[in-house]
Amino acid sequence: MSIRNDRYDIAVIGAGAGVSIIDATGLGHSAVVFASGGTGRPRKNFSIEGFTITGGSGEVRPLPADSVSGGGVFIFGDAIVLNNDIVGNVLSGRQK
Repeated sequence: MSIRNDRYDIAVIGAGAGVSIIDATGLGHSAVVFASGGTGRPRKNFSIEGFTITGGSGEVRPLPADSVSGGGVFIFGDAIVLNNDIVGNVLSGRQK
């Protein structure tokens, strides 16, 4: 799931971590990305609740030189992450 937004408040609410699963296995990036659609930091509220988040492998960032950040959830700016099970994510590479 990738949400890139600079206009709207977004709340993603699942039916519960035992029921709603976000699985990024094999996709080569974080399972959940909250980031601004532009170049600046997000100006609106992001939140995610009630999911199992798994299979993420991080986001490659240009600075510092090809570092990897995120793992299961990558947040650029501010976000509320609550009542989720974040398991089975792997972050490999140079970490920021």
